[in-house]
Amino acid sequence: MSTSHPLSGKRVIELGTMIAAPFATHILSQLGAEVIKIEPPSGDTTRALIRGGPSGTIVAYSHSKKAICLDLTTAAGREVFLKLIATADVVIHNLAPPPRAS
Repeated sequence: MSTSHPLSGKRVIELGTMIAAPFATHILSQLGAEVIKIEPPSGDTTRALIRGGPSGTIVAYSHSKKAICLDLTTAAGREVFLKLIATADVVIHNLAPPPRAS
């Protein structure tokens, strides 16, 4: 019986919050992918769902991931992001688009 995972050697970049993207990338990490979660300087909003500590959701869906804090509103943050996604096989997000200017 083989112990290799089907997604070993694949890199996934996650830009997500709450449940959809974090759960999807959790499954990919369980299948062997390297998952790198990108969080804003304020952290994933899911972290603050429970007063006094991290929420169960963040603990359950992030335990096998790497994480990096990037401020994508800055040129330096975007530069790091672009370099990082150039090494990725998949980028997953569940972020809403910015509001349209009137």
